[in-house]
Amino acid sequence: MLKVILLALSGSIDSWALGAAYHAAEITIPWTTKGVVALISAIASFAAVLLGEGMGVFINPYYIQAAGGLVLVLLGGKSIWDVFRGEKGRNYDIDESKTIEPVEGIVLGGVLASDSFCAGMSLCGVGNAAYAFPAVAGALTFLFLEFGERKVKCGAAYHYFAGAALIVIGAVQMLGL
Repeated sequence: MLKVILLALSGSIDSWALGAAYHAAEITIPWTTKGVVALISAIASFAAVLLGEGMGVFINPYYIQAAGGLVLVLLGGKSIWDVFRGEKGRNYDIDESKTIEPVEGIVLGGVLASDSFCAGMSLCGVGNAAYAFPAVAGALTFLFLEFGERKVKCGAAYHYFAGAALIVIGAVQMLGL
């Protein structure tokens, strides 16, 4: 279960950075939009867990976990590289209303769910604990969006943490530990 929580944490922490960036730009994310984003993250995570389990019937789960681990390492490396390069996120306030509407949240949710999707696929063979992942990922996405609006300053540390966590979890998974 610890692996599920750590994967959900590292896959969702980008929501905090996004929430903080929007707060700094005076763009609000209403509760309904946060709910839409969290729901999309949970649905994508659930689909990934089902897909991983389904593939596990035909392919040795070790290979699926190893491939998922490699993807996590690559995502973690990209995350750290993006922070190092100072890459900024995209603005999803399409209508420039200074509010992320629920319709805009659908696109935002899809983008934020990509890390959680990859993490969910890598949970093949973990057993029933994998089915807690979508709920944990969705809840953490919502909470991190909410925390992002608070005046908590962590700098790029949480970006590095998320990337490093993905790399460590992916490496451990690739080794079959």
